[in-house]
Amino acid sequence: IREHQSALLALQSSESRFRALTETTSDFIWEINREGTYTYASPKITELLGITPEELIGKKFLLFQNPDIESSVLKKILTQDNEISGFSGMVSNHNDQQGRSVIIESSGEAIFSPNDELIGFRGIDRDITERVGQQEKLRKAKEDAEAADAAKSEFLANMSHELRTPLHAILSFSKHGMKKAERSSPEELKKFFNQISVSANRLLPLIDSLLD
Repeated sequence: IREHQSALLALQSSESRFRALTETTSDFIWEINREGTYTYASPKITELLGITPEELIGKKFLLFQNPDIESSVLKKILTQDNEISGFSGMVSNHNDQQGRSVIIESSGEAIFSPNDELIGFRGIDRDITERVGQQEKLRKAKEDAEAADAAKSEFLANMSHELRTPLHAILSFSKHGMKKAERSSPEELKKFFNQISVSANRLLPLIDSLLD
């Protein structure tokens, strides 16, 4: 009898430690049966989705509420040898009681009976809403930076072309005019100077815009 009482006390102590751990951890700890309904839910679910553990018991597993995700989970837990395995990193989106979107990452391991029969699964859910939000901000910032860099490159390429074209004309006609200055007619020299003037007047507003 004393041995039985000692074993019982040890079991109660172990259960107390387990319950204290599940109730104080920052993650939601759960168990589901082989039919995919909850048999245990830690109090963290209240903070996570605003519902009580009692409301969740007997309800369908959160991941299985979405047929596409359920299919992905089932593919993960069934190995090539048709052996049951665990799953990890499964992400799903849910709404809490206030309608706020909560992104949950789930991981679980199979539970077997002493006869190696599948009983269900035990695992944890983690709120990764903030982490995903930060990742989205980083992705958006990266895209904005890449867009800004592309715009800068395009601007420099266009500006280089726009500035070089009239400048090339100025240099070309002035060089041509200097070579022919002594033997060219006033009309031909006037043509050279006119082209230089046109190109300079085209170049000036471009430089002003660039400086602005």
